[in-house]
Amino acid sequence: MCGSLSGTCSTLLFQPLDLVKTRLQTLQNKAKPGAPKVGMFAVFVNVIKTENFFSLWKGISPSFVRCIPGVGIYFSTFYSLKQHFFLDRAPSAGGAVLLGAGARAVAGVSMLPFTVIKTRFESGCYNYVSVVGALRSVYETEGIRTLFSGLTATLLRDAPFSGIYVMFYSQAKRALPPEVSSSAYAPLMNFGCGMVAGVLASLFTQPADVVKTHIQVSPSHWSTADAVRYIYRILSRVKPAVGGESQVSCSEKKKNKTKVPPLEEYLQQRDYLGALTLLEFQRSIGEKEEHADLWIGYCAFHLGDYKRAMEEYKSLTEQPECPADVWVHLACALFFLGLYKEAEEAASKAPVSPLQNRLLFHLAHKFNDEKKLMGFHQNLEDVTQDQLSLASIHYMRSHYQEAIDIYKRLLQNRDLLALKVYVALCYYKLDYYDVSQEVLAVYLQSIPDSTIALNLKACNHFRLYNGKAAEAELKNLIDISSCSFEFAKELIRHNLVVFRGGEGALQVLPPLIDVIPEARLNLVIYYLRQDDVQEAYNLIQDLAPSTPQEYILKGVVNAALGQEIVSRDHLKIAQQFFQLVGCSASECDTIPGRQCMASCFFLLRQFEDVLIYLNSVKGYFYNDDTFNFNFAQAKAALGHYKEAEEVFLLIQSEKMKNDYVYLSWLARCYIMNQRGHLAWELYLKMGTSSDSFSLLQLIANDCYKMGQFYYAAKAFDALEKLDPESNYWEGKRGACVGIFQLILANKESKYVLFFSFLCNSLGLDYTF
Repeated sequence: MCGSLSGTCSTLLFQPLDLVKTRLQTLQNKAKPGAPKVGMFAVFVNVIKTENFFSLWKGISPSFVRCIPGVGIYFSTFYSLKQHFFLDRAPSAGGAVLLGAGARAVAGVSMLPFTVIKTRFESGCYNYVSVVGALRSVYETEGIRTLFSGLTATLLRDAPFSGIYVMFYSQAKRALPPEVSSSAYAPLMNFGCGMVAGVLASLFTQPADVVKTHIQVSPSHWSTADAVRYIYRILSRVKPAVGGESQVSCSEKKKNKTKVPPLEEYLQQRDYLGALTLLEFQRSIGEKEEHADLWIGYCAFHLGDYKRAMEEYKSLTEQPECPADVWVHLACALFFLGLYKEAEEAASKAPVSPLQNRLLFHLAHKFNDEKKLMGFHQNLEDVTQDQLSLASIHYMRSHYQEAIDIYKRLLQNRDLLALKVYVALCYYKLDYYDVSQEVLAVYLQSIPDSTIALNLKACNHFRLYNGKAAEAELKNLIDISSCSFEFAKELIRHNLVVFRGGEGALQVLPPLIDVIPEARLNLVIYYLRQDDVQEAYNLIQDLAPSTPQEYILKGVVNAALGQEIVSRDHLKIAQQFFQLVGCSASECDTIPGRQCMASCFFLLRQFEDVLIYLNSVKGYFYNDDTFNFNFAQAKAALGHYKEAEEVFLLIQSEKMKNDYVYLSWLARCYIMNQRGHLAWELYLKMGTSSDSFSLLQLIANDCYKMGQFYYAAKAFDALEKLDPESNYWEGKRGACVGIFQLILANKESKYVLFFSFLCNSLGLDYTF
């Protein structure tokens, strides 16, 4: 209780210093060669100027939530350990280290989620309103794992800090003369000992504290080692080169040290982060550039921080002397935030310009307004920006070849190297992944750290190889994505879910449904894999399909729902979607197109046609359980039981092998191939359920039909015991007569009846 009270007081008193410490640690993300160094006082002033005085206590709520129970946990653990191990003696220096480290480790792990929220509050990169809201936001968007991010770094900081602190504090108190400890100056001396111990402990653990802050503020640092490497690179790039330099005078060094590149230089180099850092610094010290607010919005927009850009432009529109073209810039920011109605309203207030026309052109596409779309299309000119806008619309309407034609024409200007990425994207959409890689490699040789290019490379690896290969490529984006690059973060989180087979889908994908088009489709796929067909249908039923993938997915969902609720209407819709894709000129000769035609004929029960299409692509799916399941069913439906049995036995999925459809078809194949004993073994392995009763009926009737009367008799006997109907008695009687006929014809062993009678009398199951 005393520890919690003292911790509350110290938190309230020193929270501003904690906030400044966090801001200084995260400023490394924006550090650039030649950029001015920012100290503690400058951060104090900047927070008060740009926010307000009480913003210095931002994060006080999670600090209280973390501190009050955390300090209590620490002291209670500390004294429990001390009483257990050092009840009759004072701990040595090493013992004091272990006591403090152990107690702090327990408290640190217990309060880690609140530490993450506290760090994010203080960093200024997140707009959380409350602790509960922050916890909910992190859990829903990044998963529970993020709430425990930086665990290793936290332990490397907290455990050594407390251990070293306790050691120095204990040793310092022992060094005091006994008369001082009992004098009136004892509290002051204790304070001095604590301050010295705290400073020394902080010196040892500060690096771990910096690493912890970076991991918790930027979840793209997936491990402590990654964060350390990232910080090392950041620090290396701001250090001047050493060695091999001519000596210069002190005055010249001082002049060079204070020289800061002008804003124009940053903009020419497309170093928007450096430009934004410079503009913010100048704003904080009262030396604003001309049109600084416009440039801040411009830089934030190009960094993908559209919310920040929107806020800057909105504040400008509220000024009486606002330039008219600010409205179109605001509209662009709103467009990228998905606020299309607001973007249209803002664009309508801007003067007529090519940029306004291009924006309205894209808004017409978003609103599916073909009339307006064609009107703005006619206003486009044969200039690079307008042609790029037209190619973008072609791309979004799945006219990939038309987009490639425009890009190739524009690539006659060799300076437009980024068009290589657009061409690679089009080839990716056309399923030419190897061609996409070749085109992309040219661009990556010049711009090896491009976020979009590296992401596309990872996606190509996913299609060509597997999820692990794609994830390895995606890790190259760790250094590029920062708290100012929100789009990259969303893209990385989305693709990681896909590469990891749906891990974290419910936390990551729902907020991205209206941001990344593929997020909705991937969430539908996740629901299908979880057998939650109704949720998948609810998510996709209002989607107007425009791409083959969307048609296929809607067909799959309707087929699954139709089978689940026995709805002919849904099955009919699915069959039409599959037929539409399979008969289209662009898809008819592709693997997905042929699979669609096979699915269409499967639903129509035209199994000969099903086999024609499946045989044409079976070389690509030899080890695919789903393909083999459908392939075997089609063969069995046509009476090719021997081949069907072989394909059924290739299936490895336990879930599929426990499905009644699989068991019933395999049992039928066994019986038709004169191996009724294997069908009976399938029944014996099943538990008591309606499915086992249905399988028993199938075995009884099919074995009777195929002359395997012994197993028919056993099945009818079991059915009669479960449901004493005359049909089962008559079936058993007929099967027994059949056994006698087989014995008389020397087609069945005469010992069958004897052993069967003996086992039945003993209550045993006999299988011949």
